[in-house]
Amino acid sequence: MRDFMPTNRSIVSRAAAGAQSQPVAIRIAVASVVGAVLFSVLVLRLWALTVMSGSEYARQAVQNQLRQIPVEAPRGPVLDRTGRPMVSNRAAREVVVNVDDIKATRTQTKEQRIVWLARNLSNVLGVPNAEITKKIEAGRGDTLTPIVVDKDLLSDDVLFYLEEHSIDFPGVDVRNRFVRSYVDGSAAAHMLGQVGEVSPDQLKGKFSNLKPGDHVGQSGLESAYDPYLRGTDGYNAIEVDASGVRQGPPGRGLPATPGRSLRLTVDSRLQHATEKGLAEGITSARREHFEGTGGAAVAIDPRNGDILALASNPTYDPNIFVTAGHDSEVTQVLQDKRTPLSNRAIGGLYPPGSTYKVVTGLAALKEGYITPDTLLDCPASKKVSGTVFKNWTPEALGSMNLAHALEVSCDTYFYQLGLRFYNMQGSKLQGWSRTMGLGSSTGVDLPGEQEGTVPDPAWRKQMYKGIDSIWSTGHSVNLSIGQGDLLVTPLQMTSIYAAIANGGTMYEPQVAQSVEDASGKRVLKLPRGKSTKLPFSKTDMDAVHEGLYLATHSGVGTGSAVFSTFSIPVAGKTGTAEKGVGKNMAWFCGYAPANNPTIAACAIVENGGHGGTSAAPVVLRMFQNYFHATGGTIAGAKTD
Repeated sequence: MRDFMPTNRSIVSRAAAGAQSQPVAIRIAVASVVGAVLFSVLVLRLWALTVMSGSEYARQAVQNQLRQIPVEAPRGPVLDRTGRPMVSNRAAREVVVNVDDIKATRTQTKEQRIVWLARNLSNVLGVPNAEITKKIEAGRGDTLTPIVVDKDLLSDDVLFYLEEHSIDFPGVDVRNRFVRSYVDGSAAAHMLGQVGEVSPDQLKGKFSNLKPGDHVGQSGLESAYDPYLRGTDGYNAIEVDASGVRQGPPGRGLPATPGRSLRLTVDSRLQHATEKGLAEGITSARREHFEGTGGAAVAIDPRNGDILALASNPTYDPNIFVTAGHDSEVTQVLQDKRTPLSNRAIGGLYPPGSTYKVVTGLAALKEGYITPDTLLDCPASKKVSGTVFKNWTPEALGSMNLAHALEVSCDTYFYQLGLRFYNMQGSKLQGWSRTMGLGSSTGVDLPGEQEGTVPDPAWRKQMYKGIDSIWSTGHSVNLSIGQGDLLVTPLQMTSIYAAIANGGTMYEPQVAQSVEDASGKRVLKLPRGKSTKLPFSKTDMDAVHEGLYLATHSGVGTGSAVFSTFSIPVAGKTGTAEKGVGKNMAWFCGYAPANNPTIAACAIVENGGHGGTSAAPVVLRMFQNYFHATGGTIAGAKTD
């Protein structure tokens, strides 16, 4: 028997096998280490989640079971200068449907119950079934937000019926809300403005932080001061399950913060008198067989620019836009050709007529074309470049100075001043017009103001073609008496007369003066606009003031028939601006007391005939109320 002896091949094979087993062992070892590391990481992560972050995840888990239901904040009230409410909120009730609370029964599916409910609500509320169904379907995507099917439930009987027959109205609630209330209806409607639901375009713009259905100021002061008037919405916390189904009554949330109060410079008592006087002036014009299509009136405190009253006619009641059941009235207002939504006081553009003569006179004095004592003739007519321009009266009134020319409103006197401006280069009359605020915004804190037009050769060349593009002597003549293409707003003219009243300071007019909290404490004094001192001498201003005083007190003054017997001395000017055949714009602008003015006012009656018969009595009514004074004559005279 041979002893076993390993061959060279077997030795080599074993060596090779040993060599191959070494990498495998290494890989196993590495894998074990990696596995151990990964396991350790997982253990550490689990520890971090359960120990270090457990409270945070628990908080989020609770939040995931709660939903926030918005609670709208009531808007702040608007008060007049004495604290009397002009805009407030009234308590209202709205009928809502909580779709999540409508459950299937043994005889009806949930869908059938919704159809049945819509029919029941329609019968009780008087709202079309199709309308209720449409609202429910549109709101079903959000099961937690109640669907409003009636915004303003006015009937107590309906409320009691819903409560007594709640079994027939599953998911129906009646909840309280606030509705904007404009205390005096149409009074000051254009100034106060209105609120409405935020539009899709507004949500894309400055109200991007709001949601559909929120209410914001849409016009007037409601819009201009919306950030103060609109409060901060709160919310109710609702517990829901994983499917979003409500699990209980509302829990604690965040209460809504009401908006701030806005105190105005306006006197609501004077505002009422202004509205009434303006309506009377329009009626008076119609009695004289003029159209009397509308008008505006403004009163300003000349000492600081405070707007005391601002009225526009025709007007409207903003309550119809926030109270249910006024669809036909809303349609009527929107379709009215007289545009009752337009604020004529700041947006109406009119030729100012003879009320503009104070501008022509001051400009001529400043340029040295005349002095207060310069005498010019006042013929019945004047021929200019082949065209005859008539005075408003057919009588020749002789020679007179500026004060007398304002007193009797002599057109031909001012034609001569217009020609002097025409013969001098630089459109200086237009320049002084702009210095006194025409052709630009007054800076009033109301939206919708128009700048007007001060025509000059460059403007005419741009606006017209051919021969009509050339500025002629006739254009300067017309401009001198406030005619032609000159267009102003009633607020602009009131600002000019306020500046004459105070000796030459132009104030930016202002409607709102402060923001207050619920207790009436002032939390913000609104900054006043800038003031500008006009560069006219006291001598020149006195000459104009004298003419305005004579116009309302002398036997031949164009406003004396109305104001000469008034117990408070008034200085002012009538105006009748022609705007087509039978389309005269009747004006009056003035201030009182003449020796120490505390109020300046202008009134215009569209297509109102004569300033002395329809516009001057409007201002008389305003002054009677402001001073608690008597006297004056409402039946004025047919003057310029």
